Amino acid sequence: MSLPQALGEALFDSLSTGTFVDVKFYAFSQRTPSGRVRCPKSLYANSHILQTVPYFRSLLSDGFSEGKLKDLRSPFPLDQPLEWDGHNCLDDSDLEEIEDNENLRVEIPGVTSDNLRSPLKSPVFGSGFCSPFLPQIPELGSTGAVSSICGTRSVGSDTHLGRVAVLRDISFVTLRAVLFFLYTGEITFAHPSAVGNRAQKSADARDFSASAKSIYLTADKYDIPELKTLALKWIRATIHTCDIMQELASDFTATFPEIREICLEQLASALCGADRANVTKNLMSAIRSSVRGDPDSTIDPETRGAIFDMLTNGYTPTSRIPYAAPTQSRPPDWSYLREALRKSLISGKFLDGQIRAYRGRSKAKKLTRPSSIYFSTASIPPVTMSAIGHESMTRPPSEHEYDSDSDLEGGEDEESKPYEVGVFRKVNIPPVAIMKYGSWNTWRATLYFVYSHKVSFAPIRSQNVTRLDSSELLPLGSCSPKSAFMLAEKTAVWRLRDQAREDLFKKITKENIMTEYFSKFANSHPSLLCAINDIVRKTRNAETDAIIRKKFVGSTGDDPHVSAALELFLQNMIDENNRRIIGRCSNCLRGYTALQQAKEGRCNICVGEPRNFRYF
Repeated sequence: MSLPQALGEALFDSLSTGTFVDVKFYAFSQRTPSGRVRCPKSLYANSHILQTVPYFRSLLSDGFSEGKLKDLRSPFPLDQPLEWDGHNCLDDSDLEEIEDNENLRVEIPGVTSDNLRSPLKSPVFGSGFCSPFLPQIPELGSTGAVSSICGTRSVGSDTHLGRVAVLRDISFVTLRAVLFFLYTGEITFAHPSAVGNRAQKSADARDFSASAKSIYLTADKYDIPELKTLALKWIRATIHTCDIMQELASDFTATFPEIREICLEQLASALCGADRANVTKNLMSAIRSSVRGDPDSTIDPETRGAIFDMLTNGYTPTSRIPYAAPTQSRPPDWSYLREALRKSLISGKFLDGQIRAYRGRSKAKKLTRPSSIYFSTASIPPVTMSAIGHESMTRPPSEHEYDSDSDLEGGEDEESKPYEVGVFRKVNIPPVAIMKYGSWNTWRATLYFVYSHKVSFAPIRSQNVTRLDSSELLPLGSCSPKSAFMLAEKTAVWRLRDQAREDLFKKITKENIMTEYFSKFANSHPSLLCAINDIVRKTRNAETDAIIRKKFVGSTGDDPHVSAALELFLQNMIDENNRRIIGRCSNCLRGYTALQQAKEGRCNICVGEPRNFRYF
């Protein structure tokens, strides 16, 4: 149950930086009968995830204009044309076919036709185009409060810096599907269509499907081998639904030898199939056009040679291989994060919640350095979101909630470090109440676990292990299993609670069990105290009895957490002794164990009286 590595790293960084969307793409979405490609639309992405693709890594480097930081709220760049000649685009290029006389406009979220200025004439756009340049565009805004403690990203005068690129070699629909694949590892291919018609698409806004041909071409150019393999499997599985002669004559088939091989396999099967008469007729018509030098013949020479070799060497039908999407193990609550990521590609909005928690504790035991953590509210299951927003989360914590394993950076001077609102102060999410339950590091680990179901636990203090910095333990951080257990119970993240409990008991050994037995943490959680108490009873020896006896004799009531463990232990001793009694004297009712019954033979109190047990 894991996320793609790049996505996990990007999500983890966003918790503290408040930034997830930092790249904006423009891709064109329409094509006219005259071959003009137009109507650029925006898509948003995370640069860390894009770095996994060599093409994007090079495109967004500092050496190109796309690598320079710009305001992501700004509209379509002035120096880029709004339409271009798209005759070289594939027939199945995912471009929407429109009429030449339809108005050209740039689609920007939050902008309607009433907002656009009157047509203008300029060297860049020509005449009759609507100006997309508006004084302010609410692309990256968000409305409504999440809860009493969760802020929202709102539109303001501050800029949202990132990198902007206009892509003319990929359609909007194809780019959207590719970006979603880079995020999630998931891809949906549209049903293949006849040449010249756009691939069939669902009207559902959640449909991120795209033409397998366009995906294959893009994966080949951008060097995404996993995506290229999936697209090839889909093409092989669905080639039987296409007009095989049109496919053989297409530029796409002429470009890729592996596609030509698939088409020839389908041609061989079609020549042996029920419709072989029509297939033979169409094949001979294509052959006739080729040998006569017909200018309308579109089959390239290499494909003609492959057809000749197939016919002269003989052919047999091939079995059809159905397409099987790769099975992936995802976190149980993956659907919430998946939907939030899908929406962020279109809207540019992902992080819309903020909490603040303390990072340190001074020598005077005062909590210091309240800092911000940013997250996507849509990615959090409702039950956890409700718990985070509950008023109890901002109440003063009780004493045991910040013990030695609290994840707080302890022992620092209050004046030594500045007050922090967040790592980046210009994030447009309003300040919120400080979470007085759970440290900053524990909150970060908990929210990342909600995203990814990944967590790394640090050693507990009683192990006497030097506590390494979180970056040394794991690139994605770590937290105390005790702190994680407490916060997971508060926020209803039950899987994290169970994992923290399991990790804690793995760290309890004979060297530290008595320390943990009398700790504030164990005595504040009855279920854990009972579990540790069972271990203590089963592993009792003279040393452990001496420690417990010393605690009992010296107990003054000043340590309530110690008294809870003592009471439980002594009650268990009473119960254990009672369980060993097998009978009582009929006169004085004194209890006897099996061992006493065998050795004594008579009651020690009623001396001389015959032994007479009344069993129960």
